[in-house]
Amino acid sequence: MNPPAKVLIEAQSPGDSRSLFRLLIDGRVVGKDLTAAQLHLLIGEILRLIALPSNATIPIRATSTRS
Repeated sequence: MNPPAKVLIEAQSPGDSRSLFRLLIDGRVVGKDLTAAQLHLLIGEILRLIALPSNATIPIRATSTRS
C-alpha cells in the first residue's frame, strides 16, 4: 500500500465545525456523513494500515496468568 499524497477533512456544512464530516484521500471520497469520533477512528485505522506492513504480526502477551 502506498501512502496517500493528500488527506483532506471537510465539514459537510461549510463553516460549521460541529457538523458531520467528509474524508477525502488523494481526491477520492472514502467517507461521508461521519461524526468527529468516527472520523478519528477511521483516520487512526488508515494510519495503522500504512505504518504496519501487511505481513507483520503483532505479538500478544497474556495480561493475566492462570494457575
